[in-house]
Amino acid sequence: AAAAAAAAAAGGRHVYILGSTRRARSLAALRLMAAVEAKQEGHFSQGFTPRIADSDDLDTDIVEIPASKIDLAMGGSRELLQWASGCGVVYIGYLAFFIGTGAQRKIGRQYFDWLLACEEDSSGLRTLRMAKKDLEGREDVTVMPLEAWEAQLLAADASPLLHAEAAGAALAVVRAPPAAEALGAGACVHVRRGWQTFAADVVEETRSADGKLEIRLVLHNDGEAHPSFGAASAAAAPASEEGAELLFFG
Repeated sequence: AAAAAAAAAAGGRHVYILGSTRRARSLAALRLMAAVEAKQEGHFSQGFTPRIADSDDLDTDIVEIPASKIDLAMGGSRELLQWASGCGVVYIGYLAFFIGTGAQRKIGRQYFDWLLACEEDSSGLRTLRMAKKDLEGREDVTVMPLEAWEAQLLAADASPLLHAEAAGAALAVVRAPPAAEALGAGACVHVRRGWQTFAADVVEETRSADGKLEIRLVLHNDGEAHPSFGAASAAAAPASEEGAELLFFG
C-alpha cells in the first residue's frame, strides 16, 4: 500500500493483476518483478532476503542462488522445476522464489538443490551423485536401468532425453553412485597403470579411522593386463559406466 501511494504521488501507474487464485496472482507479480530485474539489476532483489516459510499452507520460500551456479540455474531450469515439483518457481536476480504449499515448496527446493549439484556435460546430460538408499521409499521417482551402450549414446547426444524430459514434465538425471557404493564388495573394476589396464573384483571394503575408503582387489586372469592407449578414465565419464541408472523425478 505504501509503495502504491508513493507511486501515485509520483505520478506513476498501478499494475492490477487479476486471477482466480492467490498463487496465480503471486506468480504473475514475481514474474513481472523478474522482467524488471533483468533490465535493472537489484531493483527488486535487494528488497528480499532468503527465508523458509514456517507454514504448510500457500506461502513463499526464498533461496539464494550461488554465484558459481547462476548459469546452470538460468539455463531453462525454472520451467522444468515447476513442472516436476508442482511448485511455482521464479528467479529474481540471485534469488529463487518457490510458491506453493509446504509440501510443494519442500520438493521444489530439493529438486533445485539436486539440479545445482548436477554435473552437466556439453550435450546437456546431467549426472547426479546419489546413493541408492536415498531413493528408498520415494514415490516421486521412476528408475530406468541403462546398459553401458545406452549410457554411451546419451552421453554422446542427450537431446532425445531432454525432449522426453520436457514432454513428460519430469526432471531427468543419470545417477552416479558414490564411491562407497560403486566400489563395494562384489563390484568389478578396471585399474589403469600407465598404458595397461587390469580387471579386478572388489572382495573387501573398509573405512579407515579418518573416513577413507579402503578396498582389497583380486585380479582377473592371474593379473593379465590389456593395453589402454588413449582410454578415458571412468571418473571422467560416470554416465558411461555399466550399471548406470536414469532417474525421472516428478
